Amino acid sequence: MSEVPAAASKIVEWHQLLQVVYGSLAAAVGVMIAFSVTVVGGTRFAEARRQSRSGQAGVWAVVTGAGLAVCAGAIALGIVAVTAKT
Repeated sequence: MSEVPAAASKIVEWHQLLQVVYGSLAAAVGVMIAFSVTVVGGTRFAEARRQSRSGQAGVWAVVTGAGLAVCAGAIALGIVAVTAKT
């Protein structure tokens, strides 16, 4: 039974596997926060427009656009990473 972990350690690069797990977790949390900012910005933008607050609406529109840009960038980066040949 003690030979199985030794064989597994020769096959699996644990350091690289943990890097992938940590990187994926960080990316998922980052995209989740960016999308949350997008939703909040869009909601506040709509409220500010309804109340005829054009200055606030403009700021919230920029926040919404920035959140969308981050989400779109993450999607593009994911597609490039998946389709890249190693």
